[in-house]
Amino acid sequence: MKLKLNSDLCYIAGLTSSSSEKNNAVGIVTSIDAIEEKFVKIAIGLGVEPNKIAVEETATGRHAYFFHSMIARMLKRINSRSSRLFRMRNELAASYVAGMFDGSGHIERDSVRIRKLSISDRLVLEQMGIHVVNGRIMNISSMLGLLGKRSIIAARIEKLAGT
Repeated sequence: MKLKLNSDLCYIAGLTSSSSEKNNAVGIVTSIDAIEEKFVKIAIGLGVEPNKIAVEETATGRHAYFFHSMIARMLKRINSRSSRLFRMRNELAASYVAGMFDGSGHIERDSVRIRKLSISDRLVLEQMGIHVVNGRIMNISSMLGLLGKRSIIAARIEKLAGT
C-alpha cells in the first residue's frame, strides 16, 4: 500500500510533530477523549488494524500508539519538510496546523498557547499568518479562521468565546 499525502495524514503528522516516539511507533499522549478517538479513527483509515492500536494510562493522560514502519517513515518525512510543504494556506496545511494545535495546544485563562514548537513548526505558523511569541498565539482569530472545524481544541475555544 502506498500512502498519498492527504488531510488525515497531515493531521497525524501535526499531531505527532512534537512526539518523541521511537522504533517506528506513532503515538500521542492526551487527556482529551475526542483527540484520542480521532487519532484511532485516522490510523484505522490509513490501514492500521484496530487490534494493533494500543492505549495505555499514563500520569499525564492516555498514550495511544501503534507500530507501522511505512506510516512512521512518511510522518517523519512530512515533519522534516513541513516548512516547505505547508507554505500556502490550503487544506493540507490547515490539517497539519490543526494536528499540531491538538497535539500541543492548550487554553490558559488569558491566552492560547502551543507548547514544544520546533523552529520549522514556528515557520509553518508564520507562513499561515499565525504569529507566535514564546508559544503564545498572538492572533487567535486568524488561527481559528485557518483551522475551521478541523481542530478539537479550536472548537473548544470557539465555544468559550460564544462564536
